[in-house]
Formats: sequence, C-alpha cells, structure tokens
Amino acid sequence: MPNKHNLILLVLIGIASGMIPLLMGSTLFVWLKENGLNIQTIGLYSLTNLPIAFSFALSAGLEYCSYKKYFSYKWIMIIALLIASSAIFYLPQAIHRPYLLALNCVILSLAASIVRIIMLALQKILFPQHYLVWIINLSTISYKLGIILGGSLALF
Repeated sequence: MPNKHNLILLVLIGIASGMIPLLMGSTLFVWLKENGLNIQTIGLYSLTNLPIAFSFALSAGLEYCSYKKYFSYKWIMIIALLIASSAIFYLPQAIHRPYLLALNCVILSLAASIVRIIMLALQKILFPQHYLVWIINLSTISYKLGIILGGSLALF
C-alpha cells in the first residue's frame, strides 16, 4: 500500500488543479458577460489559456531545470499554488480592468499548467510502478472532484 501522506497530497493537488481550469474556462466568461463585456472581447480572453496549450514545452523546461538542480519540484509546486491563490483572490478586483484581467488570467493559466505537470510527475516519483494505474485513477477522480467543487463554489 502506498504511503497515506503521499495519497493525501496527490488528492489535494488534484482538487486544487481541477478548480483552476473551471474558473478560467466557463465561470470567468459568465462573470464577464454579466459585467457588460461584448462577446468578441470575451472571446479574446480564451487566448489566456495558451499556457495550458503549450504545457509540453513548459514540462520540458521544468524537467531540464529540475535535472540541473536549479530547483526542486516541491518548491516550484508551492510557489505555483501560492501564485494561483493570489491570482484567484485578485480576480474579482481585476474584472473591471481588461488588461489587468488578461494578465491575471495568463498568470493563473501558467500556474495551473505548472501544478498539473508536477502532479503528473509526482505520480511516477512518489509511487511504485505496480500502483500506477490505481494512482492515475485517484488523481483523475480528485481532479474531477476539484472541477465539481470549483463549479459549486462559483455558483455560490
């Protein structure tokens, strides 16, 4: 049986990384529409999800820097989660300023990409190979639980 602390860590990271794309994907667009922005401007905000699309390059950069011992995954994960928390906290204040909102969304998208990449790396680092299918299912379920929790909190 894998270490219980590692399982709890994986579930918490999965929930946190599931909440962020929901805020960036659908909830933000509803908030922008309620604040009177037109559809074209709201469509441009979908470009802030580009860091998620280019996560393959970000993953290679993180792996290279980790291999060269510039930083550890643990510290970059903590920093990314703190940045994501700050960006989510600042999101309601930035809605009325389009440029700050776009910058905030890019930062949030970048932090979400980093958290997701490191979560996928932690699956292979922290757990033995024979538990890998079970661990991948657990992280997928926790990610989807984060989406449900994020949607519920956004509606609240």
